[in-house]
Amino acid sequence: MKKLVILCVFFIFSCSDNKNLEQVSYSEFKQEVLADQIAEVTFKSDQTTIIGIRIDGTKFETMKPMYISDEVLESALIENEVVQSYEALEQPSIKFQLLINALPIILIIIIPLLLLAIWAAYLASNRNQSKALWFFLTLIFPFAIVIIAFKDKVKK
Repeated sequence: MKKLVILCVFFIFSCSDNKNLEQVSYSEFKQEVLADQIAEVTFKSDQTTIIGIRIDGTKFETMKPMYISDEVLESALIENEVVQSYEALEQPSIKFQLLINALPIILIIIIPLLLLAIWAAYLASNRNQSKALWFFLTLIFPFAIVIIAFKDKVKK
């Protein structure tokens, strides 16, 4: 049990690589770039976070003001030959996009079917019949019709 706890603690601390970065203000970052003290910068995909490495090897993080173009900084990065890298935007998976796009169509089909099944179960209860049987028969019936219709088209 102790080994599991130690392993979990080690995993948590090893996954948090950005937590131990020195936080630097944007103006300090700009001054360090102009003073040629920065070796490498990575612009994150959120368009505000910049992670950098100084010439002495220390890492830092700063936040760039959004919607502000700093031409002085950009030219200083090029002049001082600072290695620049840009993190790509993470795209959601295709399966997730298909599910989100199909959700309205699925709801348009399922909600009326559920209402119809509830209505059939209500009618069955008034006639002293099985509510569950009529509920599930009402749900299965439209799908059975579709399957039979496609089965006949396939044979021809």
